[in-house]
Amino acid sequence: MSSRFRFLFLCVSLINVRIDKTEAVKFPTVSVAFHSRLSHRTKPSTSLIGRTTTLSTDKKSRSSNLVELSMEPKKAVDISVKDKSKSIQLKTITLYIGTTIVLSKIGLLGPYTNDLILSDLGLTVLVGIVSVVFVKSITALASNGILQPRDSRKIIHTLSAPSFMIFWPFFSNVWGARFFVAAIPILQVVRLWLAGVNQGGSEGDKLAKAISRSGDSDEVLRGPLTYTIVLFVLVITLWRDDLSVVMTLSAMAAGDGAADLVGRRLGKNNKWWFLKNQDKSIAGSLGFLVASTLCSIGMVWWFNYNGVLLLSDSFQITAGKFALISAFCAMVELIPIGDDNWTVPISAVIVSKIIF
Repeated sequence: MSSRFRFLFLCVSLINVRIDKTEAVKFPTVSVAFHSRLSHRTKPSTSLIGRTTTLSTDKKSRSSNLVELSMEPKKAVDISVKDKSKSIQLKTITLYIGTTIVLSKIGLLGPYTNDLILSDLGLTVLVGIVSVVFVKSITALASNGILQPRDSRKIIHTLSAPSFMIFWPFFSNVWGARFFVAAIPILQVVRLWLAGVNQGGSEGDKLAKAISRSGDSDEVLRGPLTYTIVLFVLVITLWRDDLSVVMTLSAMAAGDGAADLVGRRLGKNNKWWFLKNQDKSIAGSLGFLVASTLCSIGMVWWFNYNGVLLLSDSFQITAGKFALISAFCAMVELIPIGDDNWTVPISAVIVSKIIF
């Protein structure tokens, strides 16, 4: 082999070795770069995660803003209804009291003087505030779950009329004072009517839930409204100088209210056997009898003590008559006909007029 041929063979061999080494290094380098790029593409970057979190947060904030915006019209409507309710109440009571004052000034309600008008007016405002605070307090207890609605409605039912009658002796002896006193049930009638027709706002809704069995606003227009109208009629027609009004309100309020409160707790095993309606119990009827009698005795003593009601019989005989009328009204309350908010007071008035 010539020297020239040997030199070419050596050069070709060196080139092949260099190519093999270069490719051996090159291919792994390309493979590593490829895999690094692939892994870089498959793994989410921290910036992308941050953007995703930001987008999700923005969506949540947008959804909460949408919820708030959707609630704003509801709040506005509730505020509007509440303002309208207060306006109706204020206009009604202002018109009634204004008319009563005018009639008193011109002498149609008795020998009123300016001082007596101011006295009766001031007492009316005071009793009105007390009555509203009382009802709202029981309503708040029911709304917060402290009292069950069935208990709250009967507490209001039982205590409204007796607590109202406590203030009667403080009004003047003018026969027209009853018209000032009647402003209180007038105000309650308006509040109940607004709650019953869903025009009382949030306060009306709370009132409806507190004084109805089912929480339905329509129920307010039955028993509770009837109760308040009967109270107004008795104030205007009989007033405080008649024993029958004491007996009637005691039976309608204390008696009927206690019958339910006592009956539900102590009357499960002593239902009246002759009634198809098994909700009435002997314990409830006894509660009616005791509460009605004690309330009547207490109110008559209070009226007699303040000199606004004189007794023709001894106190013991009067108490016995109250017990007899209360027992009769307890039996009327068992009759499943009509609403006992008017059947009981009508029966009490008739029997009281006969006995007294």
